Amino acid sequence: MAVVQAMKYGPLIIINLKIRTVMKYTDVLGVMPILLILLTNCSKGEDKPLALKNSAPQTFNLLLPQADEDNTPRMPTFSWEEAIDDEGDKVNYDVYLGKQGDGAPFPLLAEGLSATSYASDIILDFDKEYQWKVVAKDPTGASTSSTVSSFRVQTPPFVFLRRHAISTTDKYFEYSDDGHLIKLEDSNQDSWNLKYATTTEKLESSNRSIESAFRYDYSKEGMQETVGEFSIGKSEGWMLEYENPYGSLTKIFHEILVNGITKLDEVATFIYEDKVSIVDTNAPKLVQIQIGSVTDSGTISKKIDVEWIGENIGKITVELDSPDGFVFSLQLEYEYDKNVNPYYTIIKEQFGFDSFYVSSFETGLETINFGPFYWQSQNNITKIKKTEQDGNGIRYSNELTYDYTYSEDYYPTLANVILFSDITSMEYTEEWSY
Repeated sequence: MAVVQAMKYGPLIIINLKIRTVMKYTDVLGVMPILLILLTNCSKGEDKPLALKNSAPQTFNLLLPQADEDNTPRMPTFSWEEAIDDEGDKVNYDVYLGKQGDGAPFPLLAEGLSATSYASDIILDFDKEYQWKVVAKDPTGASTSSTVSSFRVQTPPFVFLRRHAISTTDKYFEYSDDGHLIKLEDSNQDSWNLKYATTTEKLESSNRSIESAFRYDYSKEGMQETVGEFSIGKSEGWMLEYENPYGSLTKIFHEILVNGITKLDEVATFIYEDKVSIVDTNAPKLVQIQIGSVTDSGTISKKIDVEWIGENIGKITVELDSPDGFVFSLQLEYEYDKNVNPYYTIIKEQFGFDSFYVSSFETGLETINFGPFYWQSQNNITKIKKTEQDGNGIRYSNELTYDYTYSEDYYPTLANVILFSDITSMEYTEEWSY
């Protein structure tokens, strides 16, 4: 025989049960009326209590950021509809957020929220697509998930860098009326004049006031293909090869022309985790560069191993082996913030180069020099740790740290830089004006 207490759940509809006795009584304190229904199951066997099923919260919709929104702030506020619980139980919410292409499950962003909105304190990456969802739960753990929604974070606002000062040296940037960078000049009176192709608006040539001129040519796909440097008594050039259909940079040949004789100087070979484009930010990254430098006594071999932190290079290990038996190793470790490196926007927006490029410009410490070519970081470097060791075991190390002040557009305006090494330490500042 089963006894069901009908205090909370209201009227009961009982199927296949035979009602034997219905009795209303008051408890011994005379306070709470209770309705008891004595029930007998129609089948034989031991009587069992009725189980009343708890339902999960009702379905609900995501509100902000809107689906497929393409200009979401870097620190968005997420909001969604209230999820109604049929039993009137309190509902809490968990928010999940992941970058497009990283796959499920999404990382947990916030949990146990009672409100239907959440202001994120995490700075998201510029110009990246994210996916998010919310899971509503009642106290028993019954849950309902929203659909998955996508949005893209705003692109970096382009600003015109006017001045970069490092300690006592200033560098100035001048632009044309249509917004192209046309001149770089430093406080030592060294300057570059830049010219762009009419059709593609990519950097076509640069002339150095006291030394040389560079010319840049591109493939029909718009990739940097050849670079020539011309100076008195000497010319040199770089030829870049790409692996199609992926578009990966695979080789750079460096040749020198002296007194009418062309000489192969260096060959750089790029090795990837897979044969995919380095432009694809979700693709496997470059993992090694092999450089052979031709000298009169033989070839100097340099192997560069590359490790990544997101879209930026996190660690470089260089091993050098020369024909005379000299061995040298170098390790560089980098840390970054998530704000905009102004030189990256110049390389991408002004010059039309990719992250890996050949140029005459060493724009700042954010540029990593691999020898005949450069790589430009998307974000600002906050720390560089350098360790060198030669074949005799002599070891040298130093560390640079950057403490930035930023504009409201996330560009650096000031950096306090500390250099600490085995033998000395010093401090200086960098400034950027826009």
